[in-house]
Amino acid sequence: MRIAILLLLAPLALADEEVRPGDGLILSFDNATAETAAKLLKNDAGLKVQFAPQCKGKRIELQIRGLPAKSAIERIAEAFDCKAQHRGGMKWRVLPGWQIDLLKKLEGTRVVDLAVDEMRLDQFLRLVRDQTRADIVLDPAIQASRTITLQANNTNYRALLDLVTQPNEMRWELRYGVVFISTATRLKNMPIHPPAIPGTARTRVPINFDKVNLPAVCQMFQVLMGVRIEVPKEFAKTKVSAKVKRVRFDEALALLLYPVGLTVTEKESALTVGRLPAGK
Repeated sequence: MRIAILLLLAPLALADEEVRPGDGLILSFDNATAETAAKLLKNDAGLKVQFAPQCKGKRIELQIRGLPAKSAIERIAEAFDCKAQHRGGMKWRVLPGWQIDLLKKLEGTRVVDLAVDEMRLDQFLRLVRDQTRADIVLDPAIQASRTITLQANNTNYRALLDLVTQPNEMRWELRYGVVFISTATRLKNMPIHPPAIPGTARTRVPINFDKVNLPAVCQMFQVLMGVRIEVPKEFAKTKVSAKVKRVRFDEALALLLYPVGLTVTEKESALTVGRLPAGK
């Protein structure tokens, strides 16, 4: 195995100036979805706004009166529990705050020169984690020992992930609080959102499991979170894996359960493990 790398760390430049296709936007959102909002912003204000999948599925009621474009988009993003990021010119994207933080790490860390020869995939991803401080999780269904060879110059780690995943029939997405790498088919079959868990869902927990029996993991969560998780006998020997410094409790369950085709539902003050519904 041969690896040579030279890094240049640079902050990601995010425009903070106001984009003004015409000051004083007047927009009305009545039970609007993200798709509807994007269409209205394009047709009425000439703005190209891309909404992350995690922002979709919610409907908003909002009136915009006399706001410049930047303030208007920030208000709309907030209504979707997301944040707005200017991409230059008339282009914006709206996505959860944690996704913006991860993209800053991937796009703001540059690689001046890199050469990798027959390097294990898990070792390469560990290198990316170390250099960017981004949480990256490889789907256990992907063979971690597969090797990669590549050369790259004057790029960032977002582009580098594309160079590694796309030619090798893999895909990376921002899901469950991390950069999650799998295949396009498996990503399509996994829910976009973590399982709905009331109360403790947003409490952050560390996870570090490598092929651990599911009942043992659920018992640990019960001690840590005070939440009872019932595991039917048919899943008693199911093994789960994921390693992340700290994610929300619902995201941790998604990272551990979705790759093995499972989820949790609330039943009588407890969570019960079950199979993911067909077609998510």
